[in-house]
Amino acid sequence: MRGIRLGLHFNDGSHATLTVQHSHLIVAQERCPDPDVEVAFDDRAMNLVFDLQRRPTTEVLSESLDVRGSQEQTLATWRAFTLLSQRASGLRSVQELWGSYREQVPQLWGASTGAAAADRAGPDSRWRALDFLTGLRPADVPGQQRPALVGGTTVTAPRLLWDGRQTSPWWHEDRISDADLRQTMEICRSRTKDEMQRLMPDREPRAELYDLMRSYPARQGKGLRPTLTIAACAAFGGRPEEAVRAAAALELFHNGFLVHDDIADESTHRRGLPTMHEEHGVGLAVNVGDGLNLLAVDAVLSNLETLGLARTLGLIREALHMCRESVEGQAVELGWIRHGVVPPEDDAYFVMSTKKTGGYTCTSPCRIGAV
Repeated sequence: MRGIRLGLHFNDGSHATLTVQHSHLIVAQERCPDPDVEVAFDDRAMNLVFDLQRRPTTEVLSESLDVRGSQEQTLATWRAFTLLSQRASGLRSVQELWGSYREQVPQLWGASTGAAAADRAGPDSRWRALDFLTGLRPADVPGQQRPALVGGTTVTAPRLLWDGRQTSPWWHEDRISDADLRQTMEICRSRTKDEMQRLMPDREPRAELYDLMRSYPARQGKGLRPTLTIAACAAFGGRPEEAVRAAAALELFHNGFLVHDDIADESTHRRGLPTMHEEHGVGLAVNVGDGLNLLAVDAVLSNLETLGLARTLGLIREALHMCRESVEGQAVELGWIRHGVVPPEDDAYFVMSTKKTGGYTCTSPCRIGAV
């Protein structure tokens, strides 16, 4: 929200002023004298404040959720509200505050309160935002399961962040209220590994090529690249499953680079095991690296069936950019080694490491996930 001064007005006559100072949200329970953006909530707007499913244009109504301000500042404020609602919906203090409000305005939610009502959900809940969302959920087809997402998440769109009584995070797992980062990385890594194995051709020559191509991907790391790819996709509104094949392609590119990098660096071990060229010779190792890169290109192209031409072309462009940055960074480092040069400025090393490692480890996974 940068320097935006936000004035809030509520149906009970109370007011608040919101400003941002660095990473802190400053709230004052007083009327803002000269706000950049002004928002008025009535009971209808409060009823839908945790909905987050409709676009601003369908939510904003004069004298209800009435927003005044420039378009740029209004959109910035709306995005901030969305983010705050997502974060705050998981806070017990906010849930208690919202529950108190619900009890004070029973006509909005129906007379059902207490433990019995807390266990009930569905079209008869009488909570209007929940009823609206429930009505939009895809109907269950007998004998068919909804499409599975990463980690066993199922499609129940539109996604309900909070049903008035409990949270529902985007990355939902049974009996876990919040997704731990390490666990999430393990899920993304495992799902991407399965996709890589599925992409591996089951054909000859196995012993001299395809079995060896499975070697480096099987030596699993932390799963940072797949997690960034899948998370970036979800952050931009995509289904996490849509990014799995792109994440697998990234990992195939990366493992092909590692095989060649180990040869260039004369490394003897990779993730605790002998390097490809140490175990099978330089010739086979070079060919395996080439095969992994070729398979990665094929994996990117195979997104045409599910993502369409425009997004697939975007993925190809990002993959080419990643490869170009990587080989340029590698060339810089190998040039220093060849000529016995140590660059006098730290910035030279930062440029090299950003191109060679930072690009395919962090930048490209996020950009590809966003595509």
